[in-house]
Amino acid sequence: MKLKIFILFAIMLLAAACSTPLKKLSKEEMKNSPSISDFFNNNIKNDDDVEYNAFDYTKMIQPYSYAKDFCAKDNGILTMEISKGRIDLIIPTYIRDSDSFYKTIMDGNSLINASFGVFSCVANKNTIWGIDISEHGERRSSNNDISKKTYVSWRILSPKELLEIKETEKARISKRDKEISERVKEDNRREKEIILKKTEYIASFRKHSMVGTETNCGPILEIKGDLAKVYYPVKNYGNEHWIRKENLFPNTYPCRFNQGTYIPPEL
Repeated sequence: MKLKIFILFAIMLLAAACSTPLKKLSKEEMKNSPSISDFFNNNIKNDDDVEYNAFDYTKMIQPYSYAKDFCAKDNGILTMEISKGRIDLIIPTYIRDSDSFYKTIMDGNSLINASFGVFSCVANKNTIWGIDISEHGERRSSNNDISKKTYVSWRILSPKELLEIKETEKARISKRDKEISERVKEDNRREKEIILKKTEYIASFRKHSMVGTETNCGPILEIKGDLAKVYYPVKNYGNEHWIRKENLFPNTYPCRFNQGTYIPPEL
């Protein structure tokens, strides 16, 4: 068992040592690509079959990294409009920067989730372009136990397309929130209805209780005004107890005493 763990750890370290550095846009690449569409069409394969593991997932986040760099070229900021992250890496991960030093960036989930979604490039308060980066398809095992495979795709969006997507998402969220609100209201209504029925049933039970009626604390032995004597053995406190009728419940409810004191159950 220890040998297996050691081998597994060694494989992970090997994967880390062979990880692909995250590429940065060079000035020459930016100069040769006048638009984001030109750059992505010439440099990044769409619907790419990507292999990843806990120590090497740079290829997965490369489209986002390039888009962020390209947006910065125009003094813009790449902003996530809709999140699409769903990768399930759950252990601390490492990524190799351009200087070949290893450093912990953040938990794998957080980093990868931040790299998938619908993004807008905003410069001088104007949206220049948008991009939809998605991870989709079945996550498939690779040739070893460490790596997995998935598909990564991208689509450049015009400001108009981006606005339409945002409006559609806004409408979807509004509809979802409305449905959730309606379900909560209906659940609350039903809960109040159930409580009311219970309250009415218990009130009727107490009103019509008499000697011999089975309560939550046994049969009623005697009634004196608002008090009822019930038979319910309580260790060290006897078998018969006086309880106010307003605190009695049907025998479907539990009976509880604490140091000889009756504790009424909740509805």
